[in-house]
Amino acid sequence: MALVPRAYDTFLEPLVRSFRRAGIELAGPRPGWRVLDVGCGTGTHLAMYSEAGCEVAGIDLNPDMLVRARRRLGPAADLREVDALDLPFPDDAFDLAIGMLILHEMA
Repeated sequence: MALVPRAYDTFLEPLVRSFRRAGIELAGPRPGWRVLDVGCGTGTHLAMYSEAGCEVAGIDLNPDMLVRARRRLGPAADLREVDALDLPFPDDAFDLAIGMLILHEMA
């Protein structure tokens, strides 16, 4: 299934790039913020926050997506294979939680 993350970044990412930029404009990063991305996929959106000086964490159910996210974000990112219904973080652990492209995954 490693093909899925590569295809996601190659084909889908160019289509949603403007959507991601709009998300950054709505919830602009602040250096030092802790940001959680629920359904982080390949880490593209988290990278925008990381580059702005935020501490980043992400969860996703697809381990192949997380492999690619780890490559993109490096060891400082807290990335976990976790269901969004069972978050392993304490309340108030983050300044911002986002879920950019997950609604289509929920049934």
